[in-house]
Amino acid sequence: LLLLMHTQVMSSDIIHHGRNVSIFNETFTPYQQDLHDSDDSTKYIRELDLFLATLHLFCFVFGTIGNINALRYFATQRKDLSTCIYLCISLNDSVVSLLTLPVAVSYIGHRDPILFDLPGFCTFWGSINTVVPH
Repeated sequence: LLLLMHTQVMSSDIIHHGRNVSIFNETFTPYQQDLHDSDDSTKYIRELDLFLATLHLFCFVFGTIGNINALRYFATQRKDLSTCIYLCISLNDSVVSLLTLPVAVSYIGHRDPILFDLPGFCTFWGSINTVVPH
């Protein structure tokens, strides 16, 4: 679902507010501009934002708890190669789970930047998201 939000739609038309709207070669995002309104305001799909916020919060709560418990478990085991690998994986997954919280907060807050409005946080966020996936 998260990948679907950023994939390019190659369809010639979709139904938008009950009308056919041509979107050929345009990107579908969770917010769409209503092509029939005279103003340039962006229309957010609030239900999708709340669903994504709930999904991120679920991953934050259960992912953080589960991975921290796994981290504690592997920290108490004897230190062979496989245990060290599992320890690193648990640590990495814990950080990934923690990183879902600021995104969920932004979704809940009508996509206000909140934490992403702080330059220091953005620097930290960019650094962590460069290192963690690798």
